[in-house]
Amino acid sequence: MGLRYLFQRYNGHAARIAFGGIVGRSENRAMLRYLKVQMVPGDKIDYRSFDLIAMVDSQPGFRYNPMPADVVPQIVIDHHPPREGSVPESVEFRVLEEGYGATATIVGEIFSENGIPIPGEVATALAYGIKAETQDLGRETSDADIRVYSWLYPRADKRIMSRIEGARVPENYFRVFEKAIERAVIYHNVIYSDLGPIEVPDMVAEMADFLLRLEGMRCSFVVGEFGETIYLSLRSSEESPGAGEAIAAALEGTGSCGGHQVMAGGQLPVPGLSPEEVEAEKQRILSNLLDHLKVKRTLRRLLVPREEEGRPEDP
Repeated sequence: MGLRYLFQRYNGHAARIAFGGIVGRSENRAMLRYLKVQMVPGDKIDYRSFDLIAMVDSQPGFRYNPMPADVVPQIVIDHHPPREGSVPESVEFRVLEEGYGATATIVGEIFSENGIPIPGEVATALAYGIKAETQDLGRETSDADIRVYSWLYPRADKRIMSRIEGARVPENYFRVFEKAIERAVIYHNVIYSDLGPIEVPDMVAEMADFLLRLEGMRCSFVVGEFGETIYLSLRSSEESPGAGEAIAAALEGTGSCGGHQVMAGGQLPVPGLSPEEVEAEKQRILSNLLDHLKVKRTLRRLLVPREEEGRPEDP
């Protein structure tokens, strides 16, 4: 949204926003609605028909984006750690700030450092992006994130930000919380939950954030199935970094993944597999993760004991 405004302001050209995956979180859908953001699914775009392509919050070598492998963007702006060959030499303009907590910070910095007037709706979107990505400036936050957010916030529409953050959620949202808790298994200091089939892939990451709040946990790991794909999300405490490396070890060269020190996500397509085969894949991934973290599978207990196992009485 920020780049589109800059293109229109300085070049007079229209720009289209394309996105990969789906917009699942209620807060993100509320942002699109309240700020009237127009977007197009990335797999509906003919990239070769455009004069200029900018890739934001991803890189050409990452499997998460919907851009064809033979199409190279002219601009890449991202805060994820680059991989070997992920940004070809032919990319004309690149800003890779892996120390930043959010890509919205990089785009916001273009405005703040160059004295560019910013419309209220763009400031609101970028400020919300930084706040959401860094969990209220509390997760993987750099000085730049704080500086840019402090510049954006006075220019943002606080009423709309409040509506976005307090977006209403459907009944099923709370059922996913129930499922995540009831299925949670603790392996020493790692908590794992399998959500099974889900309606929104974003719930996997949201439940990983939620379960990491359990006292004494080093990591939270959540999986769920959407369509013919297993979605994975790993969260690590500040005292135990390396989430991106850990989820890569868990997938063991299958699927795709990416992440930072304390948060990471991945996908594993499982087309045509039976439910038993899908379960075997999830157990393989969990076993790989526990091996990487040097946690024994025998150190296992349920977060909420079943009735037959003697659930403790409520206090």
